[in-house]
Amino acid sequence: MLRIAVCEDDLIQRRIVLNLLGRFKEAHPEIELSACEFSSASELLKAIKAKEHFQIFLLDILMPKMNGVELAAKIRMNDEDVPIVFFTSTADYAMNAFNIFASAYILKPIDEEVFFRVMEKTIDSLNLEEEFMLLSTPGGKVRIAFSTIVLIETFERSVKVHLKSGEILISRKLRLPFSKVVGNILKDERFLHPHTSFVLNMEMVEKLTSSMFILKGGMQVPVPRYKFHEAKTRYLQHIKKNGVSILGGSCS
Repeated sequence: MLRIAVCEDDLIQRRIVLNLLGRFKEAHPEIELSACEFSSASELLKAIKAKEHFQIFLLDILMPKMNGVELAAKIRMNDEDVPIVFFTSTADYAMNAFNIFASAYILKPIDEEVFFRVMEKTIDSLNLEEEFMLLSTPGGKVRIAFSTIVLIETFERSVKVHLKSGEILISRKLRLPFSKVVGNILKDERFLHPHTSFVLNMEMVEKLTSSMFILKGGMQVPVPRYKFHEAKTRYLQHIKKNGVSILGGSCS
């Protein structure tokens, strides 16, 4: 999951950036991203101090109390390499911006084509490595990207993997216990094991009731009473950290 911090004091401009990120995600469904919005430098610094981690920062330059360049300097004290992209209505700050190793700056009003081009270049610079699981099926071994998985379930000594595309992959009969099969994927914070027979991708949860998770598309995953508190706590932590959609939340 690629986490992006958007810091802009103007609500309208902030919504414009978030909408652009939404359209960028639609144009690049292969990229898993979550955007967290902040209305001031102090809000964002508070999140960083609380150990919130972001792979990209999108910062307005002209903000009250602490401007974007000053904020970027503080971010650089914590992370020398993280990409920082500035938004500004004037090019006057561009030189200062690049003096603190900004990845790029975009002039307002923001052009969608320019925004997409900058985001693509910035994300490419991260060299993100997708993680995969190998599933032995009757037709051979299949490499499945973690980001494409909705749900993994075990039945009749086999594993059934539900993908976002709607495809369902079924493994050969297994000799290993289910817990061993999903051990590696559970190291990824997106995935939850709320029931002995199920592992779900929390990004695909539509709703949590008192007895089950309801996933996007309508699939239901039961949660035993003895595991409910743990599962609910993990899911709420996930929402707080990542938001419930690509537009996330304030993350504060």
